This record gives sequence, C-alpha cells and structure tokens, in this order.
Amino acid sequence: MVNGRIGIVTGSGPEAGIDLWTKVLGENRRVLGESFSGDVDTPDVTIVSVPELGHSMDLPETADLVWSHLRAACERLADQVDVYAIACNTLYWFEPDLRALDLPARLVSPVDCLRREAEGRPDESFALLGAAPVTDFAAGGSPYARLDGVVSLELHDDPMSVHELIGQIKLAGGSRPELESRFAALLAELDSDVAVLACTELPLLSGAGAAIELLDVTQMMAAELVRTATAGSGARRTGVDDGPDVDGAS
Repeated sequence: MVNGRIGIVTGSGPEAGIDLWTKVLGENRRVLGESFSGDVDTPDVTIVSVPELGHSMDLPETADLVWSHLRAACERLADQVDVYAIACNTLYWFEPDLRALDLPARLVSPVDCLRREAEGRPDESFALLGAAPVTDFAAGGSPYARLDGVVSLELHDDPMSVHELIGQIKLAGGSRPELESRFAALLAELDSDVAVLACTELPLLSGAGAAIELLDVTQMMAAELVRTATAGSGARRTGVDDGPDVDGAS
C-alpha cells in the first residue's frame, strides 16, 4: 500500500502533468497486483499546475521569471506531500536551487532515474532527446550534463528540430499524424540503441514503428514516485536528497 503522499508540479505543459499522474496510477496498480482493490488503494496525489512555467522553453533568458514561479509552487507543494516530481525535464535546470531550499519533501530527479537505468545496461548506447535547455550541455544549465563521464549520451545533430517538435506537441496537446511523422524522422537519424525521451511532451507521441527503443523518462519518474511513497515513513524527511542516489539516506 502507498503510505506516502505524492506531489506533481506541472504547467510546462499541463498535458505532461496529466501523463505523469496517469503513469503513477498505472505503476501503483502494477506494484499492488492482485491486492489492488480499487479507489481506496490509489495514492494520495496533489498537483500544482502553474502556466507561467511554460516560459521554461526560453531558458536561460527567462530564468528569473521561471524560478520565481517554480520556487513558489514547490514550496507550496512540499508542505503537503512526502515525495514530488516536476513534470518537465527542462525545469530540472533549477534542481540545485531546489535542493538548496531544503524543503520537507523528497525530490525525484529524472537524471537520477536515467543514471540508474543506464548503469544497469552498460552494453547499450543512449541518445538524449529534449528541449534546447536540456540538450545544450555547452550552456551549462542542462540537468543531464552531470551524467557526463558516467553515461555517454548521443545528441541529435539538429537539436532545434527536436525543440520545435516539442513546441508543436504543446500547441496540439498531444499526438497528431504530422507530429508522429516528424518524430519518426528524428528517431531514424539517431545511431544509438535507445532514445531517451528527456521531455515530458515526447511520450505523448506513440513513436509507433520506431526501429530504436524508446525510454520514457516520465514512466521512470512515476515508478520512482510510487516506490518512494510506498516506503511510507521513509519517504518524508527534513530536506531533499543531497545527491544523485534517490534510493536512500543522504
């Protein structure tokens, strides 16, 4: 049974938050298995959706504006939950700042989820697909840059084409045939074994027929939220994780 309370920060974009919530519910059912008895066995979930977080697509120029809204949202949420995640990889640009706040809820990081997944698959190569602030390692703000030297990540030769596709998914609110076609073309240009969907909009597309394995970071975060919340009393503590190990003690 899930004893801990789960939080989701969304708004960049709201459909991605719905997708994360849906996957949390699915993961909860999977973990409980035959013991799942319906509504009373679903997790306690609080969602904070902030439209202004959509300015994250224009980081770093919008950093001050986005941080002010993200900080307020996380501070409001952290007093109501035991563990939380942000339904936007780009907003983990502020992960060090969030950890420095020492909020009373555990922050689940997609970067930590990917690190653990990749370390368990040492013979496979990974490509990172995300918005420009996520894949621009040279700019110094990408949350995935701290995996440099730990996991080798292929970046798409035309990162702005990925960034623009994400923007179109936000506008459409999900899958459309023309978006699926563009997505398939982008995937076909990768050389890796696995494409990491390091943007919570990309999993809203089906990726049907892709010759490359698609690794859904949203699904990994959902599993980690449920796993941590299921730990019950160990989920909530003073402060968030101090480092990349989201499994246990600081």
